[in-house]
Amino acid sequence: MTRLSQHQHNHKQHHDTPRNNTEENTRNFSWGKIFSHELLTCSDGELIDQLQSENEHIILARRINRTRDGDTVPTRLIKIKCDMPTHPTHILCLHESYSVGTFIPPPKKCSKCKQYGHWVSDSGGCRRNWRCDRCGGSHDSGHSCEAELHCSSCNQAGHGSNDRDCPKYLKKRDCRIKLRKKCFIPQC
Repeated sequence: MTRLSQHQHNHKQHHDTPRNNTEENTRNFSWGKIFSHELLTCSDGELIDQLQSENEHIILARRINRTRDGDTVPTRLIKIKCDMPTHPTHILCLHESYSVGTFIPPPKKCSKCKQYGHWVSDSGGCRRNWRCDRCGGSHDSGHSCEAELHCSSCNQAGHGSNDRDCPKYLKKRDCRIKLRKKCFIPQC
């Protein structure tokens, strides 16, 4: 059987199998993540070229970067997109085997009102007032804020709205993780 006919045969079998009505099974792609010290110096272009040469189902690869003191710092985390509903358990890159975990993105958070559950660009844009990351106030966004920290997401003092220790962020993140693992949680 040729590779094309094998692909068509697999494609037909895939579409003939009944599917559950879950988010994971209705998509024809999946996101995974790998951690690598060895690939830290590779650009995104080099990453995707190398990963695609050794793994047929990878269609996108992107390094996750952090911002520290205004500088972009690369991390060991590489996000991969596969053209199948579930990602592989292992992939090869530069003849090394990497374990693939499920990539769960952070919760949606609006950059305008600092509330969770939507982005400023979602369906017509956010209609709420702009909020400061530091104090939660709606003052002019152009000036540097020196006020005390107050989170506009959870309405508590002591941290800003971008703090990863915010109780509301932690709850939303935990709900996303549990939903991806198909746990039923009514409070989410």
